[in-house]
Amino acid sequence: KQWYQRRVRAISRKLLEFDWSWAGLSSDSSKSTIWVGSKGSFTPCHKDSYGCNLHAQISGFKEWLLWPPDCKLGASRMPYEESSTFTNVDVLQSPWIDMAIRILVQPGEVLFIPKHWWHLARNQETSISVNTWIELECDAVDRLKESITRLVVCSIKSIEPDRMWVNPGEELTTHAENVSYIQQSLSLMQKEMPVGRKCSTSNYYTIRTNSIGHLEFETFTVPQHDSMSSSVSVADSSTTPGSIVDSVVNAIVADDRVLDRIVHNLVENT
Repeated sequence: KQWYQRRVRAISRKLLEFDWSWAGLSSDSSKSTIWVGSKGSFTPCHKDSYGCNLHAQISGFKEWLLWPPDCKLGASRMPYEESSTFTNVDVLQSPWIDMAIRILVQPGEVLFIPKHWWHLARNQETSISVNTWIELECDAVDRLKESITRLVVCSIKSIEPDRMWVNPGEELTTHAENVSYIQQSLSLMQKEMPVGRKCSTSNYYTIRTNSIGHLEFETFTVPQHDSMSSSVSVADSSTTPGSIVDSVVNAIVADDRVLDRIVHNLVENT
């Protein structure tokens, strides 16, 4: 058992030292994450709040399904997980599956996932991979939005007796801590705004879309998208009190248009 544990630790250290310098990134290995999964395991469809993603396949085959940011997949922050927005539609059914870009990543290949692209990953066999996120200038706005999301979600949902509304492993924070996160994010965003630029979140979105640009891949082309809007679900007639609360939360924090307005007001009034 001790030999096995030593081997696992040694392999993990080696993978975390994965060299990303070929992609023009620093050698800071602390930003790498190891992913290990058995055949049939998968990561549900979601989009990340920050940066773009490089995913290197070490062993096994992994299938990826990707959708551009303007695909209306029914954004949801329930259950809550910091920096992850999930979809509440079955993306493996029509019409959403017909819109997906399918990619089978083999050992030795690296997949680039642009910022805010929806993605789902399925292991076709036992799989080992490692990834890193590339920070972008426009992440400052998204950190503020994520801080607002945490405050709203925790304020509304924390009175519920169970923790079903939060993903396992997600650390809950106090109201005071959540307000502090907003203050810190707001201060950081204002520092990173170019000199002479008054508050305008649309300027940041210009940077964001231009940073994706027009990227050529072997199997597909990623066009530039002007719209970053989300589709938000509304509770139906069979709703429970819990689902009504979830719909209220999603109407606030899963809709980029609402968050954009909140960010605009915060910056204008500070």
